[in-house]
Amino acid sequence: RSTGFDLLGAVGLGTALICLLLAVSKGADWGWGSATTLALFAAVLVLLPAWAWWELRLSEPLVDLRVTVRPQVLMTNTASILVGFAMYAQSLVVPQLLQLPEATGYGLGQSMLAMGLWMAPAGLMMMAMSPVGAKLSAAKGPKVTLAVGSLLIAAGYGLSVPLIGSDSPWSLLIVTLVCNSGVGFAYGAMPALIMGAVPQSETASANSFNA
Repeated sequence: RSTGFDLLGAVGLGTALICLLLAVSKGADWGWGSATTLALFAAVLVLLPAWAWWELRLSEPLVDLRVTVRPQVLMTNTASILVGFAMYAQSLVVPQLLQLPEATGYGLGQSMLAMGLWMAPAGLMMMAMSPVGAKLSAAKGPKVTLAVGSLLIAAGYGLSVPLIGSDSPWSLLIVTLVCNSGVGFAYGAMPALIMGAVPQSETASANSFNA
């Protein structure tokens, strides 16, 4: 049925995401087995299915879940999750390796300022690769661009095996540059893949779900 703006869906999704983000971000401080953390996770397990049930009842939902299960959209969203894990994993691990004391045997003892400077080129590389990925998508299609990006990310993690034990921050810089160049390619291709798989009226909803 049509209800205009899906206020209940917006409130339900927002509440579920707030509970999830609070549990994930504060779980270590509160304790993963604490009543508050477990209650938040339980709320997510209740709210998200209820929200999905509500969205499927509407003809004009906040997020059309029927669109998200189309093969191309589903595979693109899955790739988005995997690329996101790859990006955030190296964004979390590399700064720690740079800043940990050398006495640990694997830390490089860099200051916070130095760590930021060593990490900055990776972000710039991601920005630089985005227009290159757009040109590749125009020439070969976004599927090729996503594949190239995924291979670059895999190559970056592969390089980390021999390089990450080095006592030089240059090795970590190389790893982050390769990984983030792949992220730039991959994330630039995903909106095009989704927009090519859904009706024009659903592009905003489908892309927001991917984001």
